[in-house]
Amino acid sequence: MDKLPDDQSIEPTPVKEKYHKGVPILLQQIRRFYEALAEKHGRQGLDHIRRVSAGYGGELLDRARKRVKHNDIESIGLYVVRIFNNIDVDGELVEFGPDRVTIRCNQCPYPFANPDVCEAHTTMERVIVEGLGDNVEYAVERSIPRGDQYCDHVVRRRKREES
Repeated sequence: MDKLPDDQSIEPTPVKEKYHKGVPILLQQIRRFYEALAEKHGRQGLDHIRRVSAGYGGELLDRARKRVKHNDIESIGLYVVRIFNNIDVDGELVEFGPDRVTIRCNQCPYPFANPDVCEAHTTMERVIVEGLGDNVEYAVERSIPRGDQYCDHVVRRRKREES
């Protein structure tokens, strides 16, 4: 709050403290909203989450194209790491190579309990990753909401279908 009566003052909260307190609360609110939408509207609710996530992914894709090398798995993977860092995801790169990058998240920042909601939400990452390469795909191979101990978000070359 910028304007207070002249005889009043409040010490400003440091940015780092605001970030570490505010972001997790906002992420939990997103989770609650998504889960309520899915519970009330079922498949239509999940489709709506996918549409919203895809729209946001499309907005980020325009920016990502300026920073990421087209079809470069490592560059694309690092961009996903950057996205995750913006919401302070606890994770690590467990694979990093020209054909596959695996980002392991030790806890869900949202934290999603419903695997269908998680899948719908990660449409944003899928749109970004798959928009940055001709034969690149995004997959969540392991997922805390599906019962795994961690999530593995993978950027990889799409396997060529055999004829």
